[in-house]
Amino acid sequence: MKLNTNSLNAKLYCWFYGKTVYHLPNNLCPYFWKLILAWALLVPYSLFCTLYILTHEIFDAKYENGDHKTGERMGISLMLNGIIFMLFLMINVVVWFFVDYTPKSIFSELLAPGAMLWVVAIGFGIYYGIKALVEYIKESRIPRDENGYRIYPEPKEKKPNLIVEFVKAKYGQYCPKIDWNGK
Repeated sequence: MKLNTNSLNAKLYCWFYGKTVYHLPNNLCPYFWKLILAWALLVPYSLFCTLYILTHEIFDAKYENGDHKTGERMGISLMLNGIIFMLFLMINVVVWFFVDYTPKSIFSELLAPGAMLWVVAIGFGIYYGIKALVEYIKESRIPRDENGYRIYPEPKEKKPNLIVEFVKAKYGQYCPKIDWNGK
C-alpha cells in the first residue's frame, strides 16, 4: 500500500504524536489505529492545548511539524490553564470588594479558594522576601578588600579521625605511624 507523506492524515499523525515524516510507521495497523485516535481526540485536544498551540506553533516562525510532542503540549497546557484559573480565582476575590455577589452564585462559591490562594501567595512572598533579606545580610558581612573582592579565609588543617584511620588501617592491613604533636 502506498501512502503520501504530504497527505492530511500523515500531517495530522506527525503533528498529533510529535513525529517527523521520517518516523512514520511502516506497518499499517498501528498507523491506522493511532490515526483513528488522533482524529477522535483532535477537537478536545486542540481546545485544551489552544494556548500552547497559539504561542508555540502558530506564531512561532521556526516551528516545523513534529517539533513538539503530545505530552509536552498537554503538560505545559495544563500548567498554563491552571495558572489562568488561579489568577481568575484571585481576581474574583479582589472584585468582591467592589461588587456584591449573589449568594450561591459561582462567583461567591469561588471566594474561599481565591482567598486561600491569596494567603498562599502572601506566605510565599513573605518567605522569599525574608530569604532574600537573609542572603543580602550574609553577603554584606563577607569580608572584602579595598577593590571589593572577597577575602577567603585560610583553609583549616584537616584533623584525622581516629576511627576512620583505624578502619582504613584494618582494611588495608597496615599499621599507621602516629606522630604526636605538643611534646
